[in-house]
Amino acid sequence: MLIYKPMLQNKSKNYFPILIITADIVLVIFLGWLVIQVNSLSGQNALIKSQLDDLTAQKSQLSTNRTESGRLADSLQILNGYFVSSEEKVLLIDNLEKLANQAGITYTLNNAIDGERIALDMSVKGTFRNIYYFIKLLETNNYWVSFEKISLARGTEKGIGNWSGSLVINIPGSDVFVIPAKAGIQ
Repeated sequence: MLIYKPMLQNKSKNYFPILIITADIVLVIFLGWLVIQVNSLSGQNALIKSQLDDLTAQKSQLSTNRTESGRLADSLQILNGYFVSSEEKVLLIDNLEKLANQAGITYTLNNAIDGERIALDMSVKGTFRNIYYFIKLLETNNYWVSFEKISLARGTEKGIGNWSGSLVINIPGSDVFVIPAKAGIQ
């Protein structure tokens, strides 16, 4: 019996190193698998980060484009205001009457020619200062006004301060110079 026991102990001692080596091999294989998985996920993470950077740059560019398009739309709207549209022609005549009253002159619209430009031929009466103020109001009245003819003469009726004359002004119509309201801006 003595012989049998040491053999049994020897056998168990032989299995223990094999068990440790097998566990080490399993652990090395598992560690290798983890390294491969980490490298794969790292590559995916780099790809996603690159895509995120691209999207962030596109978003920034889109924001800049929207800001610029907003400024462009505002500029186009202001520019459109310098021209008389078909709907505003009657309002323009009404506005002339208001400007004449504001300047303290009397005016008579002799002729209005509608074409590429709206040509208005009018007679004015009042003090030189008031007629000059009326001309200044026409220039600053949001339309692109060009003066074709200004003719003033000192009047002989009702004292020295009265002047009379004629003005021919042209305002471009928006039908000739069309600017879209939104110009494709979203």
